[in-house]
Amino acid sequence: MLFRLHSRLVLITSAVLVASGALLIYLFERSNCFLTYSGGEAALASLFQSVSARTAGFNTADIGSMSLPTLCLIMVLMFIGASPGSTGGGIKTTTFAIFVLLIVNRLRNRADVELMRRRIPQHLIETTLIIILVAAALVVLCTLLLSLFGLDPQALQQHPEVMRKFATKPLACFAFEVVSAFATVGYSTGITPLLSTGAKIVLSICMLVGRIGPFTMLLALSKQRPKTRYSYPSEGIIVG
Repeated sequence: MLFRLHSRLVLITSAVLVASGALLIYLFERSNCFLTYSGGEAALASLFQSVSARTAGFNTADIGSMSLPTLCLIMVLMFIGASPGSTGGGIKTTTFAIFVLLIVNRLRNRADVELMRRRIPQHLIETTLIIILVAAALVVLCTLLLSLFGLDPQALQQHPEVMRKFATKPLACFAFEVVSAFATVGYSTGITPLLSTGAKIVLSICMLVGRIGPFTMLLALSKQRPKTRYSYPSEGIIVG
């Protein structure tokens, strides 16, 4: 076999994310931020933003001027992030891919998660779900805290142009800052310098947890217990 399953999954997932992200950014921003660009320039800028959103954080257009659908798309790309073993943040491409495979296989009524004649171990599926749930909970919590602490009134008076952009999509701007900090991307809608001290502390903590990894952080803080030699009987619960 030329490539291991991990390598193939990383390459396929990365290619799909880059291509789909670039296409959607182009469609969303062709009549907005890329209005003055030629067709080729807009396509190249869309491709650059799609790649950069998952790792580098460079931008060729004003993030704060982008439409709400584009901001939501970039948040998804940042949340997924780069691949394992890299310096990029996010939940990682393989985690996202296993989650999608889990949904697809369950819809097909398959007990196991299978891909390319290989079966994904159950413990990896459980780890995947924990990583996604903890990361999502962290993003939601930090977004709520950012909304609570808000912006610095004195800084707002010095930057009225940023306030005009912020007023059209305040919650999206807060969520964008949080996801960018969690994924250690570095993107901003322009409100980061205007945040209050409490909000900046929240972003700093979110960035630290995102860099270490939420699951790794939980394991480090949790108390290790010895393995038990018994197990309780199982019982079904109605869900959904």
